[in-house]
Amino acid sequence: MDKASCGGHELDLLVFARGCVFDLIDFDFAEIVHPALDSIGKENWGRTFSNIYVVDDKGFASASSRADESRGKQP
Repeated sequence: MDKASCGGHELDLLVFARGCVFDLIDFDFAEIVHPALDSIGKENWGRTFSNIYVVDDKGFASASSRADESRGKQP
């Protein structure tokens, strides 16, 4: 599936990474999420999704396939 097959609509992916923050003592949530998304490659996930949001009970990180938007994280 790609953006074109969705009638040009922008799709966002929301991932609930339950319990992930609980295991992160020495790392910020985004320090785990962004390298994982980088390993997939924006050129791959960006074909289908405009944004990816990864959340946990106490963590949030996001990435956008748009060139004008940077990665977001919530403290």
